Amino acid sequence: MRLSKRVSIVGSGNNGLRLTDPLDCNVYIVDCGSGLLMIDTGVGIEPSSIVSQIDEDGYKLTDIKWIVLTHAHADHVGGTHFFSSATGAKVYADPHEASVLGNAQLLRDTMCQYVNAGFYPPGYEMKPVICNYELKNNEKVVFGDLTFTCFIAPGHTGGGLCLYSEIDGYKTLFTGDVVFWNGYINLISIFDVDLLRYKNSIERLSALDVDRLYAGHLQPVMSHANEDIEKAMHKFRNFSVPPSIC
Repeated sequence: MRLSKRVSIVGSGNNGLRLTDPLDCNVYIVDCGSGLLMIDTGVGIEPSSIVSQIDEDGYKLTDIKWIVLTHAHADHVGGTHFFSSATGAKVYADPHEASVLGNAQLLRDTMCQYVNAGFYPPGYEMKPVICNYELKNNEKVVFGDLTFTCFIAPGHTGGGLCLYSEIDGYKTLFTGDVVFWNGYINLISIFDVDLLRYKNSIERLSALDVDRLYAGHLQPVMSHANEDIEKAMHKFRNFSVPPSIC
């Protein structure tokens, strides 16, 4: 589903637009001129449904040259092996999330807990992911003819990569699971969540001029997205906690 000339949402589960597998996060494709950037890869249970969405928007799977993973949760990275193998795309993440993705024992232990809690189906496994590049806070990265500024925004996890760029004339922020439509956040009780770091992350993002916000769940925000981020910051500023999608 095209959101603008260059940006499409090609995956989205029950906590979003219900385009693909129920457990998929929002998966985005950005047309960078000389190739496609994929932001997150979904849960990996039914990647063919994401491929169908890519086809519907007039793109080829093999045009994906870069994959950015916002954080190391299975609903965002479970499809990485499929898409990186099918396309040869290079995989990017921030240093903390890259270390989690490469830690086979940690992934086994945490996924066992998630499966037992009913978040993922019995037998679901998440394989370690090798990241080709680690992106640092405030680093500028070029994909084709677009330049993105990287913001690492811990809180939901110990890392949390956001990408900021002007696309199709709109100042655009991809936030993963850091902040969502209407000022929601995603606060869950796992090993690397940190509420005070979350507050600091939202404060930094609230200083940006943002027209469009493309988050990992819920609906995309197509205008005045800085107002949605400010809603979350207002809660933190008043010693409260923004509402969580979980």
